[in-house]
Amino acid sequence: WAFLRWLALTLGLWLLWFGLDNLLRLPAGIRLAMLGAGLAVPLWQAWRGWLSPACWRLSPERTAREIERQCGIRDNTLINACCFEQAPLTGAPAAFAARTREAGLACSAAILPEQLFDRRALRRAAAVAGASLLLWSGYALLLSRHAGNAFARLVLPLADIPPATSVTVSLSP
Repeated sequence: WAFLRWLALTLGLWLLWFGLDNLLRLPAGIRLAMLGAGLAVPLWQAWRGWLSPACWRLSPERTAREIERQCGIRDNTLINACCFEQAPLTGAPAAFAARTREAGLACSAAILPEQLFDRRALRRAAAVAGASLLLWSGYALLLSRHAGNAFARLVLPLADIPPATSVTVSLSP
């Protein structure tokens, strides 16, 4: 759902920029700053929200800690089972490790896949992203000339592109 939040932020920011340019007929310097912010904010959010976490090393211990946190498992049962799983122990420590591994397996068997993600947050992010897409679709369909003009003015902020107006005069020789 980090991607959905990023998509909603990006679409909302650019829709705001397009609307401001259409309403206020912004000068080139402000459009240039808006282009910079319109590129920097989504890139930063993408890096922070889902690109950087995708680069993290995901060890079994880290996964066990996260599952314990998400599911409310106490006493570090899963992380201890992960640590003892690889340990070559004999005697009394081996019996303790075997009991700990069995407790960890029992806890992991009781975990339902639905517990590992937040459906409410996913639905909320999907609804916001869908609303953003719906707003963009309406804007592009109802005000296509204004949307194209705002796009051209914001992508090339220093170009001499006049703002869209409600009156269009065409001359033929």
